[in-house]
Amino acid sequence: MIHIAGYEPGTNPPFLNDLLQKSSLIFVAERFRDSLAAFEEKLRPLVPLKGMFQEIRQAPSGADILVLASGDPLFFGIGRTFLKEFPSDILKFYPGITTVQKACAHFKMPWDDMDFVSLHGKGSSNFGALVEKILKRNQYKVAVFTDSKNSPDVIAQKLLEDGLENARFLVAQDIGGPNEKYTSLLPEEAASETFHPLNLLIITGSHTRPNYRFGLCEDEFTHEQGLITKAEVRSVILSQLEVPQGHVFWDIGAGSGSVSIEASLLAPGLSIFAVEKDARRCQHLKVNKKRFMALNVKVVHDTAPRCLSALPQPDRIFIGGGLLTNGLLETCWDLLTDGGIMVASTILLESEHQLLAFTQKKGIRFHFTRVSSCRGKSLGSGHYLAPGPAITIWKLCK
Repeated sequence: MIHIAGYEPGTNPPFLNDLLQKSSLIFVAERFRDSLAAFEEKLRPLVPLKGMFQEIRQAPSGADILVLASGDPLFFGIGRTFLKEFPSDILKFYPGITTVQKACAHFKMPWDDMDFVSLHGKGSSNFGALVEKILKRNQYKVAVFTDSKNSPDVIAQKLLEDGLENARFLVAQDIGGPNEKYTSLLPEEAASETFHPLNLLIITGSHTRPNYRFGLCEDEFTHEQGLITKAEVRSVILSQLEVPQGHVFWDIGAGSGSVSIEASLLAPGLSIFAVEKDARRCQHLKVNKKRFMALNVKVVHDTAPRCLSALPQPDRIFIGGGLLTNGLLETCWDLLTDGGIMVASTILLESEHQLLAFTQKKGIRFHFTRVSSCRGKSLGSGHYLAPGPAITIWKLCK
């Protein structure tokens, strides 16, 4: 039997004393070794995991093996990994008090309504999930499991760049260790601090993100002289993009950012890069980003395709401008992930010819839709329908 227990030095309950005595192998984190010196001959390192699993499999059949980890093994812990590696009928779990419980007790904070995100060992791949949790509620509390690459100062820097406001960073460091420390900081303060490598971060605060409804009107955005994707066209573009809840989306020639902003509201966990070369339009984009609390939109003031190779690889691309730019279509298509979708809107015949020639040359699966709408306007004492330009929307599937 493999026993996996939450462990806290100096607080051995009777069941744990029994397991320590009868287990033939005891796998522990390095920081626990001193408190278990009496069992030195049985102690083995918890990491690397691959080596631990190999030694467990080589142990005699029927032997009792003990694994000691902090907190609750089944709460963002090592228990999930054991369930993938071994049959559940040879596993037994013993929950301990989690770092979240200890931190919330110190900060006098109920945690039954808290959201949780793990950035531990995930690089930046799960950062969108953190943004999604922050945007989930107007009053939010999010516990973040960190690591050396995603420390509280790094997280603060990223969220400040994204436009986070009205937040507090509560950091519990080295819980149960000699350097135990609890701090409450503004994001600006946390961004310049250095933290113990063992820490738990709780982000709490409020925001006034507008209630979202599909199909935002143009006058809800700051834009330049009507240079904005109209609501009717935008709705078709977003439909064709099949906006996912995660991954990466590029909006090329983003303008005022109406497509990016509405995609952000549809999918708060999506990482969106709004690329715009015009400085004035970038300023409008930033105003709109702040207005709608679109933390997952990154404004990229640069020229495509020059800047694209430095961005995370996209699963979705929308090209709203610059289709005739040399190399843009080729670069976007080459960088798009397999199974990804690229959508482009055209009004010029030259752009349509460019797209058609490109799809034929590459043998790309595509379809297109022409959107032509009329809007009611006043004329004297009556009304009439004023036609807008016909827009062709192309969907290319990789």
